Amino acid sequence: MENTAYKSFTHSSDEERALLRRLIAGEMAAYETLFHRYYPTFCAFVRGMTKDTFVSEDITQNIFLKVWINRERLDEEKSIRNYLFVLAKHEVYNYLRTKNRTFTPLREVVSGSDARGGGNRFVA
Repeated sequence: MENTAYKSFTHSSDEERALLRRLIAGEMAAYETLFHRYYPTFCAFVRGMTKDTFVSEDITQNIFLKVWINRERLDEEKSIRNYLFVLAKHEVYNYLRTKNRTFTPLREVVSGSDARGGGNRFVA
């Protein structure tokens, strides 16, 4: 039994292999083709995870920037779509992790409690 659906997702088609060869060689037109072909899909995918249009656009642009920077490491036999999904997932997780690590300085907490009438209650 042949797994054509699996192979089409993990392996690139002849057209995609040709595009990846051109991209790996540094051809900007190949990069633009890849960008215009996949940007809407991945921007929507990221927006679904972040629930923020502006953040999703930034993350998606970062994904494609990383593809360009690391183009020489790409494997033309592997699916670029799969690679983009992995990059997108990691970029979103990194964004969410840093978003949840925002700290409020103690000075802001104290000044905020003063404004609500809660300041100096521990002073004797």
